[in-house]
Parts: sequence; structure tokens; C-alpha cells
Amino acid sequence: MVGAPELVFRRNTVHTTGASELLKAGVRNLIELNDLSRSGLLQNDGAMIQISVKQQEGSITRCNWVHDSVKLGIRFDNSNKPGSPWGRGGRVHHNVAWATQRLFFKGDEHYIHNNLSFDSALNDLIVSSDLATNGRNFRTVTRNNVAGALSGHRTRPGRDFPLPGSADHNWASDVTARDIRTQLRDPDNLDFRPRAGSDLVDGGALMDGYPFRYLGKAPDIGPYEYGDTEYWIPGRQRPGASRPVPPDGATGVKLDADLMWLGGYRAGRHDVYFGLDRAAVQAATRHAPAYRKTQANNIFTPGLLQSNTTYYWRLDAVRGASVIKGHVWSFTTGSDLGNGSQAARQRRDCTGDDGILAKEQAE
Repeated sequence: MVGAPELVFRRNTVHTTGASELLKAGVRNLIELNDLSRSGLLQNDGAMIQISVKQQEGSITRCNWVHDSVKLGIRFDNSNKPGSPWGRGGRVHHNVAWATQRLFFKGDEHYIHNNLSFDSALNDLIVSSDLATNGRNFRTVTRNNVAGALSGHRTRPGRDFPLPGSADHNWASDVTARDIRTQLRDPDNLDFRPRAGSDLVDGGALMDGYPFRYLGKAPDIGPYEYGDTEYWIPGRQRPGASRPVPPDGATGVKLDADLMWLGGYRAGRHDVYFGLDRAAVQAATRHAPAYRKTQANNIFTPGLLQSNTTYYWRLDAVRGASVIKGHVWSFTTGSDLGNGSQAARQRRDCTGDDGILAKEQAE
């Protein structure tokens, strides 16, 4: 896919592609809320979101999931020839990348913040310090990111090649000697929120010139805020609810898991059905025991679950007078907690009237 200038690429689900670049951005593109995976199966090199030298300035890439690909997740690129020009002034924030080749940023004067990258083939998030070929990044700001490994080099560790420019309030497994899963609720089942009491909660800092809303005493490190009552999920919205978290058929789900979903297109609220019997959940109406509540937000907390038990749930999307009945999803619990207990706080997230996206669209 080749981008055009001033393009808005929003709420797409794209997977299983052959070209080296899944999305090759144009000038000043806004790339947000996309779910991208399995790219570059027929060509060498490339990235799922590829932003070249002339396209970097003024570009915004935010609130995307990029995952399960042999290619890079998001890249600011250049020609790699000594003395060649490099890009400047791009912003990449509040993205999640897993099982990709890495997030890789060449150039200078970029803002790279509040991203999560883990389970990469090499270093998870790289802000290149190779002055000869990749741009110095002396004025790039790298802040509030979570990664397995952060580095200024594509293969060497960050202790030998520290991030250039202003790099602070980041968290990395290779520095702390702790698995990234100690900091997140349940990333293996797509819950990327901070754990209660983790280093990420209130551990971040704001960006000069790029304010964004947050909860608590300070921004959290990573793409999600602890205590939100909404959970942004990217991708194409279907008429009914989709993209369940935990995923349909998931195993080892935490005993204090929340149920989350991508809402139906233009649905104002969703009816939640939940129980231990698939047939009962499938047949339930609002008068049945499996009916739990109707709600406008996309997080339902069922309470503490039983260990090693299979649960079933269904969401009906309510759009005006229309109700779109959902599929029955299932998951099976393990025996661990996800440290999800938390005090409710006012919502601040990537969507909504007071969220990151709404604010930037108005700017």
C-alpha cells in the first residue's frame, strides 16, 4: 500500500500480505487505530508501517497494534549511505508491537513515546545512534516506552549503545533484569495495561510541546493508563462487537481478568451475557440469568473467577433501536492473578471526547 499526502489511515485490519512494506506512508500521514500483522511474506526487508525520509516530518503514528510478522513493526528509514539526508520531526506514540523484528527509528528530532514493544527477533525498540548512515537522533526525545530491550544499535545491547538524544522514563527488561510480563496485566491474552503496583504506574513524564491526558500523579509508562474504564482496541469495526480480550479460546487467563472488546460500529452500548454454559449464554435474553448488564464502555469486570474453568460470554451491540446479536466466545482460566485490583479513576484513553486522539484531531 503506497500512501498519499495528508492521508488519514484509520481503523483498518490488514494481515497476510506479500510486499515488503505493508503501509508505505505519504507526506504528513496520520496512521492510527490499525491492527496489522503477517506482512512481507514474499519480499525482503521492509516494515509494516514504513515512513521514509521526506514523509517523516509532521507524521503521526499512534494507537496501532503491529504484531506477528517477520518484518519490522514501525520504521523511520533512510538510504543508509554515508552523507545521505535523513528524516526529521515524526511522532510515534501509544503503539503496541509484539513478535515483530523491532521498532526502528533513524533520523533526528523525533518524538517516540508511550510505546510497548516485546518478543522481537532483535532489540525491541531502537533509536539509531549511528551518525554515519542513520542520522544522529541527538535531538530525538524517547520517553515513557516499555520494551524488552532498548538500544541505539540494531543488534548490540543498550549498555554499549545507549539511546541518543533525550531518553528518560523508559522501562526495559534488559536493564531491570525482569520479564516484561511482571509489569503488564496479561499481554499473552492481549491485556497490555499496567499491573497494579508495577513500575509503570505514574512512572512516566509529559512531553514538552505535546501534552496528553493521563490519570494519577504522572503519566504511566507504556500505551495504556492504569485505571481507565475504556480500553482502546484497534482495527476495523464490524456491525457487532469483535476482537474479544481475552481472545476466543484463550487459555491460562488470569483469575481477575476483565472482559474487553472492540465495539460494534456506531453502537452506543452493549448487552453483556456471561456464564458457564455455552447453550445458556447463546440463548439468553435480557431476562435470563446469563444477562449481566448493558453498558457504554468496553470493559466488563466479572469478579474473581474460578481456576481452570471455561467461561462463555456474548455481547449484543445496541445501535438505536437495533440490536446485533453477538457470537459466543470462550476462555479458560489458569491459576494466577493479573494484579488487576484498582481504584476507579476518571477515563483518559486514546479515544473519546477527552482522549489523545480527540485532542490531536482538534489541533
